[in-house]
Amino acid sequence: MTDARPSAAGRPLSDAKREMILSAARRVFLEEGFDGASMQHITALAGVSKATVYNHFPSKDQLFEAVMLEQVRQLREQTFSLSGQLGRPEDVLFGLGIGFMSGILQPQNMKLARQLVSEGWRFPHLGRAFMEEGPTRGTQLLAHYLQALCSQGVLRMEDTTLAAQQFIALVEVGQANVAHMTGEFPSPAQMAQRVHSAVRLFMRGYAP
Repeated sequence: MTDARPSAAGRPLSDAKREMILSAARRVFLEEGFDGASMQHITALAGVSKATVYNHFPSKDQLFEAVMLEQVRQLREQTFSLSGQLGRPEDVLFGLGIGFMSGILQPQNMKLARQLVSEGWRFPHLGRAFMEEGPTRGTQLLAHYLQALCSQGVLRMEDTTLAAQQFIALVEVGQANVAHMTGEFPSPAQMAQRVHSAVRLFMRGYAP
């Protein structure tokens, strides 16, 4: 049985074909921007007919939105992974911190952030969707983990959501801004040092 998703036009689209279109559109949008991208280029790169693309994404606006939201979901899944949450809290937080920084500093994800900022006036709802699907949901996942640590007596905090936001800020501490402005990225050793420092400070600050 073929796995298919309903499209905006109400017609089923196989996951494989949908990914072909989104992958091509992602590449074109991130490299050429919204204004520079053409549906003809995306169609040729995807290797599908124009009718297929337009049947499922009737406009460039809708295709851009689909690409951006898919990228945000993937980024959140990558950067807010708590798969090892049964380990030592220090190790879990370190792993999350490294995953977060590695994710947001990937060139493709940095291009995504620039696209969302530059096209924010045209798609204001995308900024809200980005916050809800990315940072907000990621913070909630971390907050739930921190609540579990509080219940176990490992940490003590009144507001786990605020604490989650503080941890993320400690881990990031301006690294993304430097990368965006100068093109300079921390080495793996520098990133590990910064995340270790953030974890130590966080654990001490919320020790019971």
